[in-house]
Amino acid sequence: MVEIEFKYFQNIILIYANLDDYFRTVFNDFYKKAEVEPNSVIFIFENKKISEEQKIVDIISEKEKLNDKITISVFPLNIYNNHSIFEQSKEIICPKCLTQCRIKII
Repeated sequence: MVEIEFKYFQNIILIYANLDDYFRTVFNDFYKKAEVEPNSVIFIFENKKISEEQKIVDIISEKEKLNDKITISVFPLNIYNNHSIFEQSKEIICPKCLTQCRIKII
C-alpha cells in the first residue's frame, strides 16, 4: 500500500492505493474526494505528465518505494478550451529556482 499525496491549490489530498493499481482508479478517487470534474486537471510527477494507463509501480522510484509515499502536483486546465494554463518556454528554465539558465558550451 502506498500513500499518494496530491497537491491541488495549496490543499493536500491523500489517496491510498496498491502499487499494481492503474492511475485511472487513483484519479477517479481524487476526482470524488476533491470534487473536481474528470479531465479538468493534469497530474504531474517529477516534471512529467502522468497518464491514466500507467501503473503506480512504473513511475515510482526506489526511494518512494521505501517510504511508501509519493507526491503528485495537480494543475487545472483552461476550462474553455481544455488546454493547459502553462506555456512551453523557449528558454531553458532551472527546475529548482525557476529562473532562466545560462549554458556555456566549450
